[in-house]
Amino acid sequence: MTDARCILREKTPGTAHRYMSLLVDQFLCHLWVRRRLCMANKNRLKRAAVKIGTAVGRADSRAHQAAHKVAKAAKAAEKELNALGKQVDALKRQLQKSTKRLRRALR
Repeated sequence: MTDARCILREKTPGTAHRYMSLLVDQFLCHLWVRRRLCMANKNRLKRAAVKIGTAVGRADSRAHQAAHKVAKAAKAAEKELNALGKQVDALKRQLQKSTKRLRRALR
């Protein structure tokens, strides 16, 4: 506002109104341009945030899918391990029975 007062003092009284309206117009134009730039920056920031969020979401989805596959593989491995354990137990019983028979036969 001090700049406007200095300009108004230097000019003649008849032209003061024109200079004041010019200053107001320039100020309003400056605000308008500044607002447009700020809005553009916000839009750019929003677009960047959307891109970042999309990338994070995709990575999270892929990690979830990979974890699901690992869980499936772990369940399958557990089933196979249980089956192998049952087979080992069956072979143990069979071996015990055969050793009993051999001991009886050797007596």
